Amino acid sequence: MKKYYCENCEKWRGDRQECQKCGEETVAKKLPKARGDYYYIPGVDKPLRRVTDVIGEVLAKPGLEHWKREQCVDKALETLEKEEAMKAHHQAKDKAAKSGTDIHKMIENLLDGNEVEGIEDEPKLKAFVKFCKDIDFKPLETELTVYDKELGVAGTADAIVEVDDEKWLIDWKTGKGVYLSAKIQISAYKHMIDQDIDRTFIVHLKENAYDLMEIEDHWDAFQAILTLKDLKDEN
Repeated sequence: MKKYYCENCEKWRGDRQECQKCGEETVAKKLPKARGDYYYIPGVDKPLRRVTDVIGEVLAKPGLEHWKREQCVDKALETLEKEEAMKAHHQAKDKAAKSGTDIHKMIENLLDGNEVEGIEDEPKLKAFVKFCKDIDFKPLETELTVYDKELGVAGTADAIVEVDDEKWLIDWKTGKGVYLSAKIQISAYKHMIDQDIDRTFIVHLKENAYDLMEIEDHWDAFQAILTLKDLKDEN
């Protein structure tokens, strides 16, 4: 999908080939499937909210919130500067998110049959390799964009694999814990996939080990979250 960008104003101008503000000719640019807080899906005339953001605005992750507060306290004790302490939890969260993203990218490359360097240096990647040895599976899809136009939400499913003639939907998690929000997230993805899924799992990758967790259907919970999110937006 392409949208037009004004290099003079540094603003997106949608389908306008001329900037309505400065009059300069805009440049057609191909948008990624996901940008910012929304997904831009070809053929869908509106941006779609991220499933993870919708859930995150309604459900807190108790363990994560406690960890972020700890980062603030640690920074405050080190510097005694309020501004620096306020920034600490954001910096720690961004660092953890980047680490998780990097591991997901390495896993995607491995599933696609590409060589990946640094496996021995990353304990959670070694846990993934152990999972591959323990479970005989065939990758069918990786990093699959899924969406529901009517609900206005979208997301990225980590993998669909085949195990003993069954289709498994898998989500890789690399954080300290697996929260209810993750279980609702993968349930939402399952209902947005246009193919039959036999079983749904979260694989929690830890240091040199993993937990394989089969997830029940939480679609009703996700629909309730959407309702609460819309009520919150209205008020």
